Amino acid sequence: MCIGGKIDCQFRHVQLKDFTLLKENEAKGNYKVAVWSNDENYGFIINPTPHNKDGSVDEAQGKVVSRAAFRQALSLAINRKEVNKLLFNELSFPRASAPVPGSPVYKKQYEDAYAAYDVAAANKLLDGMGLDKKGADGFRLRPDGQALTLRMDVFTAPGSIDADMQQLVKGYWDKVGVKTVVNAQERSLIETLTASDQWSVTTGGVGNSAVPLSFDAWHGTIGGGWGRYLRNPADKLAIKPDEKDPEIVIATKVWKLIDEAYSLSDIDAAHKKLMEALDIWYEQLYGIGIVGANPVPGVVHNRMKNVPAKAIWANGLMRINMAQPAQMFIEE
Repeated sequence: MCIGGKIDCQFRHVQLKDFTLLKENEAKGNYKVAVWSNDENYGFIINPTPHNKDGSVDEAQGKVVSRAAFRQALSLAINRKEVNKLLFNELSFPRASAPVPGSPVYKKQYEDAYAAYDVAAANKLLDGMGLDKKGADGFRLRPDGQALTLRMDVFTAPGSIDADMQQLVKGYWDKVGVKTVVNAQERSLIETLTASDQWSVTTGGVGNSAVPLSFDAWHGTIGGGWGRYLRNPADKLAIKPDEKDPEIVIATKVWKLIDEAYSLSDIDAAHKKLMEALDIWYEQLYGIGIVGANPVPGVVHNRMKNVPAKAIWANGLMRINMAQPAQMFIEE
């Protein structure tokens, strides 16, 4: 982010040395460094209605991966502090895939939802689901005796932060006995896979929470064919779930609360209703967050005035617009 003056810079993942060098050269460069917060999170989502190679729904796998306890266990198995240290030089924030500070619907409990690193608790949850038996390779078996394997369907550039993060998460999930295979492909192939609901696990962090009632980050709830059915039963990819399934009972309640929130004209009432939904959303943990709210450094020329030192860099309002750029001016 660059504001004012002819200063050459680009938006990218920041390194610790960038901040140091930028700060050290403020006087020499006739600028100041503003550090804003990115309104995005890295994360993963799980398809509760995974498919076999022939296109049929793998119901035995679905009975496992569609449970809240499974999502919670996978989240607890992730060492977010290590991810932050190895990939972000401790500049990011270990957190659930939750609204960032400054969002109208921010809550510390959302940020902390199953975001602690607790391998013992993760194993206890998985054992409690009947996944206490393991194969000769040390990985867990489903209740039907077949191997429990997660396919991480992702697109990424080799050597990127995303690729490294995927390998780290694979290692964390392997450690608690959930065999994970990274299926990295070209972007259009993965998008085809996800658009047709053939995916197993894919990237999906919540963003745009700074303007929660203008961009919907939570409507998917449980996702997959079940989520499609809740949103639109006529969807060709919708899969009608058992309405008595506890997961569906809760997901339906969340969906109705969110839908009501987006239909209200009273902004305060809408936010209140949305937070009722999010209280449940983050307990159910429909999305597994890793890190987020990354710092976004801005180089601001000293002749540029009225630029806030703190703001939210949010895609929902085209990033810089959260800082009221119409009120900024250049002093000649």
